[in-house]
Amino acid sequence: TDGAILCGRKFFDGTGGNNHAAEHYYRTKYPLAVKLG
Repeated sequence: TDGAILCGRKFFDGTGGNNHAAEHYYRTKYPLAVKLG
């Protein structure tokens, strides 16, 4: 992995992140995700 810290996916009600972590995965194929906080 590259140590990127990005926001997660949106929840079904529209709250939450902006999907940047998922977009990073689709671009790089780095499979590791860790929840912070």
